[in-house]
Amino acid sequence: MIKRQPIDPRQLTDRDVFVSFYGSQLFLLIVAIAGSLFFVPQMRSLFSFSFFDVVILGAGSGVVIALLEVALERLVPETWLDDGGINRRVFQAFSYKHMVLALILVAFIEEMLFRGVIQTCWGLVMASFIFAFVHIRYLKKPLMFLMALLLGFYLGWLYKYTGSLLPSITTHFIIDVLLGFVLKKQRRVR
Repeated sequence: MIKRQPIDPRQLTDRDVFVSFYGSQLFLLIVAIAGSLFFVPQMRSLFSFSFFDVVILGAGSGVVIALLEVALERLVPETWLDDGGINRRVFQAFSYKHMVLALILVAFIEEMLFRGVIQTCWGLVMASFIFAFVHIRYLKKPLMFLMALLLGFYLGWLYKYTGSLLPSITTHFIIDVLLGFVLKKQRRVR
């Protein structure tokens, strides 16, 4: 039996980070496109725009959730929210501009898959749990897993409430980019 050795993110090259990051996103995109073709033929209709829904609900809740997570980081032991340094290493590899573009892709692809396909076909609970489980490195960190699960439920509710993927995509993007900027800034300070 082969025993898996944990990966030390500090030993990954930027190229390793990019290949892993974009490879996983390409896989999720393929699954999302295939799922939408077979199960959600009306996918285009899920991208309706409403200023209130996208800017106030989407961006506004993204800022609030990111601020809550930053506050939580100050309240709990550091080990409770440590993913083994993977997030820090990913954001270290990206320039700020690259990070913004990459996280737009992440938000779009993941929301299209988890809300647009999985939630539309199998419901909010299933989509939220699958969303949390896909963030596999959080499984050994109960607080991080709970945060991913609750975020999945919130993004799913937002999609259900608005009838559009754009608010959940916006929320997802704002959270990721703000927390990415915080991680990148922390690295520069250290």
